[in-house]
Amino acid sequence: MSTRIKRLGYIRRVTYGLCGYNNAELGLSLGLACCAPGNTWNVTDVISCWDYTKVKGSDDSKWTEGERTECYVTVAQRISELLRGAGVDTVDQLEGKPIEAVFDDNRTLVEWRILIEMLRPKGDKKDA
Repeated sequence: MSTRIKRLGYIRRVTYGLCGYNNAELGLSLGLACCAPGNTWNVTDVISCWDYTKVKGSDDSKWTEGERTECYVTVAQRISELLRGAGVDTVDQLEGKPIEAVFDDNRTLVEWRILIEMLRPKGDKKDA
């Protein structure tokens, strides 16, 4: 059974555009980091799909154009959730937001979340 390790950090960098594998994906790239003494780490998470102009589908593709379109919708929905949870309107405003990152035994990022409880005044019950 693998152990999961939680670490506190922040969103160091956010870009929207070509990213991911060989810059052949379109989406959001987030640099997550922590610079606390004894707890320094950096990792990039990408929320993206194959870019329409960079990667053409073929008969050998393991996905269809319809699935790519569905993926674009999923990416847009995830970005919307991040913006809403952080209480911001644009992706650049995500920079500096506090996060909790979860890593496995191999120091691989498993998941992360914005610490919305640190962003809102005490007693504010808005949904995340």
